[in-house]
Amino acid sequence: MAFPPSLVPELVQHLAEHAQAGRTGLVFVGARGGVLRPNNFRRIWLRALAAAGLGDVHFHDLRHTGNTLAATGGATTRELMHRNGPLVRASRADLPAPRQRP
Repeated sequence: MAFPPSLVPELVQHLAEHAQAGRTGLVFVGARGGVLRPNNFRRIWLRALAAAGLGDVHFHDLRHTGNTLAATGGATTRELMHRNGPLVRASRADLPAPRQRP
């Protein structure tokens, strides 16, 4: 996953305080350190939204926001496709080429 180098200190702190140990440990875990289940995640997510004073924000919206920020920060189409993962790369290949302006 690509992310700005300025996030490294925050990621290191998160990993130290909230993630499972080791190279294969989970980055996001439940309250008891286990797998974060969808129902538990939704409850935690809604609490976080309320605490931040945000309304109807879906977790997947963060992916779109991250990619928009990357695009406005100068990321190339290739880099954006890499960030989005294999499903988007496969579907992107099926899209028509952008129209050329006269």
